[in-house]
Amino acid sequence: VTGEKIIKIHIKSPNVPCLDLIDMPGLVASGNSEALRAKLPEKTKKLVTDHIQSVDGKNSLYLAILKSTQQPNSAEAMKIVDEFQLSSKTFGVFTHCDELAAPGLARKLKEWVL
Repeated sequence: VTGEKIIKIHIKSPNVPCLDLIDMPGLVASGNSEALRAKLPEKTKKLVTDHIQSVDGKNSLYLAILKSTQQPNSAEAMKIVDEFQLSSKTFGVFTHCDELAAPGLARKLKEWVL
């Protein structure tokens, strides 16, 4: 994860809308070594928060990917949404919905969301 190197792809066509799509890294801890795992969450969070606070971030919409079996407000993405007051500019997507078949999980998700 680096904030110094950015790949930009420009697509021009009369058939596509004018927009910027920025694919930010997920806010997860992973890596092959203990040293990498220790720094990765900090680096990815900094990259995301730097964008939010930039001029481009003011016109951005955000996508929060959340595991359906985890309480949404405990996810790092939702902590950032709350911290920067982005709820009106954020779309939420739940993953692992197949795991809701376990007894009581679907009810829990409904309670968390509603």
